[in-house]
Amino acid sequence: APKKGFGKGAEVEVGAGGKKMSGLKKAMQENPGKYPEMEIQFTCNKCETRQAKRFTRDAYERGVVIVKCDGCGVQHLIADHLSYFDHLEGNNVEDYAKLNGFTVDNRLSKLGPDGTMQIRIKEGKNQ
Repeated sequence: APKKGFGKGAEVEVGAGGKKMSGLKKAMQENPGKYPEMEIQFTCNKCETRQAKRFTRDAYERGVVIVKCDGCGVQHLIADHLSYFDHLEGNNVEDYAKLNGFTVDNRLSKLGPDGTMQIRIKEGKNQ
């Protein structure tokens, strides 16, 4: 009989396409309004790969968000509200940009009609 929890023999939900599904992913499918998502589009500063990554707004505002580059595999820290990386400036990519001389537009409080938001970093002195 399958056991609950982690490890070999644990019960695992399977979603569309036969992929394994985490508890969060299942909860998001069952109640999407409770877990609004965000997306960041960026160009990797190591390999110049342009890409988009999705994560929950809760993680961005209260947790840690690290995304892995599709091109070179380097990990980019997007937000750290738990102080795992205490040597960094600011709690998220917006704070970091401002502290390094960039101007940030379109704050989180300015959600569009479809519930999305956009952050634009204007060219500044540290380009």
